[in-house]
Amino acid sequence: MLKALVPPGLGKALAEHIPTELLEKKVNAVSQEERKSIGRILKGLPLTVTGTMGYDWAVVCDGGVDMTEIDTRTMASRLFPNLFIVGDLLHISRPSGGFSLQLCWTSGRIAGENA
Repeated sequence: MLKALVPPGLGKALAEHIPTELLEKKVNAVSQEERKSIGRILKGLPLTVTGTMGYDWAVVCDGGVDMTEIDTRTMASRLFPNLFIVGDLLHISRPSGGFSLQLCWTSGRIAGENA
């Protein structure tokens, strides 16, 4: 099933970290504990950024509510009670292309847990 879920190069790299007996099992035969084990393996894999796609592909996002106005432990506004500010509404300069999504997911979860 790994072949159907990820690109070949990534599948090959992942397969090096997952026990062979799990890779050879049919999906419906993998137990809940084995699925959890695979999840722990995948979450624990160290990833290293080795380069970028170059200046021609570079995109940066900038602007938004100044971070000094936000309690980052809760994502609550320091100026307006019960207002939670997340994602692209925050003034965090960053490259685009997935980073914005992660910022939205992470800050949204923090706000959701504290609203």
